[in-house]
Amino acid sequence: MTTSKSQNKKIIEDLIQNIDFWLDENKAFFNPFLISDKDTTFLYRKSYCEYSLYLHVCQNHSLKANSKLAEKQFFEILHSNKFISLAMRNKDLFMAFGLPIAVANNQNLANDKLQKYFETGLNSSHTRSLELVPFRMMDYLFAAQIYGTNEHVYPPQSLYRLSNYCRHPDPIHADESQTYALTHNVFYLTGMRAKHDFFGVGLDMDNGADKVIEALLLKYLSKQDLDVSIELLASLALLGKCKKWHLELVLADVLKVLEDGCIIPGPLGRMGDDVKTAHGERFFSWAKNYHTMLVAAMGFRIVYDQLEQIEQTQALEDFSIPKSLGHLQRLASEYNLPLLLTVLKSLECEHQSIKAIGLDHVVRNINKFVNEQRSHSGDLGYFHDEKLKFDGGEGRFSQTVINVISKIDKCVDWESLEAF
Repeated sequence: MTTSKSQNKKIIEDLIQNIDFWLDENKAFFNPFLISDKDTTFLYRKSYCEYSLYLHVCQNHSLKANSKLAEKQFFEILHSNKFISLAMRNKDLFMAFGLPIAVANNQNLANDKLQKYFETGLNSSHTRSLELVPFRMMDYLFAAQIYGTNEHVYPPQSLYRLSNYCRHPDPIHADESQTYALTHNVFYLTGMRAKHDFFGVGLDMDNGADKVIEALLLKYLSKQDLDVSIELLASLALLGKCKKWHLELVLADVLKVLEDGCIIPGPLGRMGDDVKTAHGERFFSWAKNYHTMLVAAMGFRIVYDQLEQIEQTQALEDFSIPKSLGHLQRLASEYNLPLLLTVLKSLECEHQSIKAIGLDHVVRNINKFVNEQRSHSGDLGYFHDEKLKFDGGEGRFSQTVINVISKIDKCVDWESLEAF
């Protein structure tokens, strides 16, 4: 259901205000000095680093940081001798300590000791010896650029060409890690500012990556993963490609699941009950939700500054078609051909509606996926089931499932679907 500009504006303002209050209430956990078991200790350090990115985004957008207690603690920790000592003992976590320094330096709040640590660590033999995937190499470029140096340990132009932003991962096959790599590519390449070429690599905003991001947004909303979904929404906004219905689809799902009026829950399965048993309910809630809360605090600030443009784009009264297409992509990624074909058949008569929304590229990719599963004779269901979901471990569908697939396949009007 479409809403007015003032409604969307108010919803975002309220969400951000409540998230900022939540960050203050949970500031004790955003502390790299806390020591526990290996995974929990790393989480404290990682969250402190990620909080620094939140401060950077707030600095560059109209809705400034309002988590004053957490911000005060952040800089007190950063300027302590203990911080530098901890950082120097953990060379393998340079980015966890380096990004907060870069953000502080960008705001003219880094002292000489912090600057020396960053500049020495960025160009150290340890950093140059790391074996990293392109996505993680770009972490270093991003931090260096925020810090204010153009001296990059890795070549920006080469990493741009190797990035998921240029490679366009298939939305059906892309898993969570590949999707995060794509959203972070957008964050880094734009410097988390709309339509901005942060590295000066000739960033092409119209290279088709927005279609991949849009398809992934529908898939991850179908998976009820708001963490990734909000990152995808922010990526569309940074590229100047966010439509009103994108925003309202995400907001509708956010408002449906809000806990205590402010908590946007993290993905299911991120934290198990063993964490609750070991560390208590409050830590469990923070650990499960903090990343999604930071993502929302940043993502909705980015979207908020684009509202004037977004409100002039296409809105929808009914989200059934985008939701169906998200559902289809999820089923394809799970190799659930019987249900996939059933839902696909229900869209045979929605040709004009789908094209009007601009989602025909999603249907074309689903058709491509289905055709890739056909044998040389044209039959569906022969293919190798990579995730071993349907057959007890042999990597092929059972004959019973193949028979079901064949019956549905014969009922689908493929000529109509191929017209997309």
